[in-house]
Amino acid sequence: MPNRKWMPSHLQDEQVPPPRDSPSDWIIGPAGDCWLIAGDESADAEGRENSRRAIAPGETLDFDWNEAGEDFEALIRADGTFELPAGGEPPEATHYWIPYDSDTMAFSWKDFVAAQAQVASADGDLVEVEAYSWSEAPVPHRLVVENGAARFEPVEAEAAAHV
Repeated sequence: MPNRKWMPSHLQDEQVPPPRDSPSDWIIGPAGDCWLIAGDESADAEGRENSRRAIAPGETLDFDWNEAGEDFEALIRADGTFELPAGGEPPEATHYWIPYDSDTMAFSWKDFVAAQAQVASADGDLVEVEAYSWSEAPVPHRLVVENGAARFEPVEAEAAAHV
């Protein structure tokens, strides 16, 4: 799956802000001796403020990555069989769903098909499926500040002193 994007782990929830191209893209700017990390900018003012973090140079913050796959169509039948009109196999992913229908979320293709088969007609229902993956574990990144510019660099999990 191409197109890896990143999000601070503390923002993982049922509703998440759009992941960004790099962990460093979450840095808003300096805040005294610390650097301010963006929160959920789509939230109301209180939610934005409460989800922001200030961290000092050298401290680490956990990030999760997300890779979005391409949407595809699947014909799923009540007996649990399926076919992809475009051919081939479904992409490997950690999440499958009918876009914007959280009740259809499944964490494997097998589970997605089983759930959809329960509501499918005998002849099958054609559904649009979105497959994507999230990292299995957070990836710690250390805040590095040089010449007044800040960036995040990945660190080994054992060496991380988390915020």
